[in-house]
Amino acid sequence: MATALMIAAKAVGSALAVSSQGIQIVSLNPFKITPPNAFDRPFSDFNTVLDVFRAHLIQNLPDVISGDVEALPLAQSTIISSVVDAVQAFLLQ
Repeated sequence: MATALMIAAKAVGSALAVSSQGIQIVSLNPFKITPPNAFDRPFSDFNTVLDVFRAHLIQNLPDVISGDVEALPLAQSTIISSVVDAVQAFLLQ
């Protein structure tokens, strides 16, 4: 069974791959993206289109937390792992 952290990481990584430059999904099981340190970096490092990122993130998560994800403050300076952490917390509510 997938943990909340795994679900959050897959959702964020998938949304990044669609909305950013230089992010690729290299494996689904186990889930891996390239570059491997992408979650430790800000959105600005990948020219992320934040509206596209948020839309895809919401599509990849349960409807019950879509309001929480919609309200999540995002900026180009946001470190991506903080979004993974927030989504994990929403899933555990």
